[in-house]
Amino acid sequence: MKKDRPSAHAVPGTGVSPEQLHEAEQRIRRMVAEGACDLHLHTNASDGTTPPDVLVRMVAAAGLRAFSVTDHDTIAALPAVRAALAAIGENAPQFVPGVELSVDYEVRPGRSIEVHLLGYFPLGGIEAVEDWLRVMRGHRRERNRQMCNLLTKLGMPITLEELEAEGEVPDAEEDLGDRPDGDIVVGRVQAANILVRKGFAQDRRDAFNRYLGPGRPGYAPRERPGLQAAIGFLASHGGLSVLAHPHVYRWTGEAAGLEGHLLVDVLRKLHGWGLSGVEAFHGEATPEVRAEVLAAGLAAGLLITAGSDFHGGNKHAAMYTAETDFSAGL
Repeated sequence: MKKDRPSAHAVPGTGVSPEQLHEAEQRIRRMVAEGACDLHLHTNASDGTTPPDVLVRMVAAAGLRAFSVTDHDTIAALPAVRAALAAIGENAPQFVPGVELSVDYEVRPGRSIEVHLLGYFPLGGIEAVEDWLRVMRGHRRERNRQMCNLLTKLGMPITLEELEAEGEVPDAEEDLGDRPDGDIVVGRVQAANILVRKGFAQDRRDAFNRYLGPGRPGYAPRERPGLQAAIGFLASHGGLSVLAHPHVYRWTGEAAGLEGHLLVDVLRKLHGWGLSGVEAFHGEATPEVRAEVLAAGLAAGLLITAGSDFHGGNKHAAMYTAETDFSAGL
């Protein structure tokens, strides 16, 4: 039976050793401990509104020492990010190539939920997962086709071509520049923008609440890999796997105490599968939630990470700055 935890030998896939994965973890650990880092940022290669080169300039202006771009199912922003960093020169912040994956987690037999997994490659090599990401983008495109058909049947006509064209221009509210070349990702956020523009919804939240959220008439599911398989795949290619924003899955909010705590139990299980860390510091988490996730992550023996989940105009979370400190409790 294939193991999901790294053994004493090279991890199946590309000959990645446990020592290399440990060094990757240590690099992330140092970045978070030093503060002034943001390891969860999106560009307009997926559902953000900020072009990669502009994002890099924003990161530098914010005084961040380290950052990661974690677009959904795509690494199309990487060339533009690297070019922008090269233009800054020796004073450029540290960059960790990353990606955010949508995966399935079985909470009980026959009942799965979507969770998000951040994949980090601080030692490089993220390009090795591009073929896998391409398959995931194919599943996303088929979901988009079904979603457009459902919305059209509801009297809100949107074609797949129209939806994909939404990803080829900058957000009208920001108009900061072009999208990067390559396989950009569109989905429900862009569909919501179209619904708002056509007068079928008041704003994006209204579009999701009425049409695009799970269980709503315009919602179409898509095929996703299992969480355990995704953790193993990332590790086999030298990537660290970090559970993003656990409060979104309603795994937080319990009374104090770690034994029998839902989040602690889940994190310990996932750690046994090979999960590297958990995002304890998140831009939309309350101080109470941050403290709870931090305690649970440490109890489970996981790496603690920090990311604002900045999306530009598509979300309210602000990018972290040089003043952002995560040292308390670490």
